[in-house]
Amino acid sequence: MGYRVNTDKTGDFVAQKLIYSKGAYILHMLQIMYWTSQQGDSLFKHSMQTFVQEYAGKAASTEDLKASFERTMPRWLDLRHDGKLDWFFNEYVYGTELPHYEMTSEFTTVDGETSVHVRLTQSNVSKDFLMPVPVYLQLADGRTVRVFNLGMEGDMTSEHTIKLGRLPSPAKKLLLNYNYDVLSD
Repeated sequence: MGYRVNTDKTGDFVAQKLIYSKGAYILHMLQIMYWTSQQGDSLFKHSMQTFVQEYAGKAASTEDLKASFERTMPRWLDLRHDGKLDWFFNEYVYGTELPHYEMTSEFTTVDGETSVHVRLTQSNVSKDFLMPVPVYLQLADGRTVRVFNLGMEGDMTSEHTIKLGRLPSPAKKLLLNYNYDVLSD
């Protein structure tokens, strides 16, 4: 609806706040989902550079961005196994759902090997809402590293025990949304 959402009731800048600021967050979320410890941001940068090359000097729509990213996306983002990013764009670009996350965790260490039992709940979303939720480990020495993603679909609770192995410093806690990875409440 664009600037048509600006009314006496909503104010003159609601479109700017809702649409354009959200666009930057959408790109940030894609960047985080593309990130790997081995390749860093290189896959995301490649997708962005490909998009810029394809549409240099042309008007590009949201659908053009989506199609370009689908041609270059890593296989782990093909959550519906259809070669599409519909799941993400329907939820975050075209949709209005805002997931809520709650997580608990408990660490155990046996013979120097650390494991964590994690319970993650996603709520406030429809049954088809998908999100690979990044989980970070904060170590006692102050370092924080991304350790895994938990795939969530709809309102659900997921419980897993995950072996972290020998850590360079004792585990302090697990963190969600450490880099504001997922637009949520």
